[in-house]
Amino acid sequence: MKQQYKLGTVIAERELSLKVGRKKQTVLIRIGKPKISNDPKMDWYCPFQISKIGLDTIKAAHGIDSIQALLLAMKMIEAILVHFQKSNPGKLTWLNQEYLGFPLPETLETNLRKERVWRKTFKKKSVSAKRTDKK
Repeated sequence: MKQQYKLGTVIAERELSLKVGRKKQTVLIRIGKPKISNDPKMDWYCPFQISKIGLDTIKAAHGIDSIQALLLAMKMIEAILVHFQKSNPGKLTWLNQEYLGFPLPETLETNLRKERVWRKTFKKKSVSAKRTDKK
């Protein structure tokens, strides 16, 4: 039987824009706090959810520790989004950029180029981080 995950405490969120023709909607990505697995064969898992593109179910990435589980969750999210982009007519963007800000195993040069574009976008839009917790 396939394990069902709960998102639990959300530690990170990102809003993407999905444009199909003239229709635009928000895709919400939420990452839950990594947790110790109940499965003795697995150490940690990090739950995540991608809404509005037919993937509302909560998925998880497993890792040896919480950091590896979190990193693998982010890589899984990117892989799912890339697959979605290739197999659907819509266009996903983040801050009006095609780079969605999730890690892929790419060259350092490619990542540095994307980082420069990302930083310019943030400066132009005067974007600052906002807290999602209620402290």
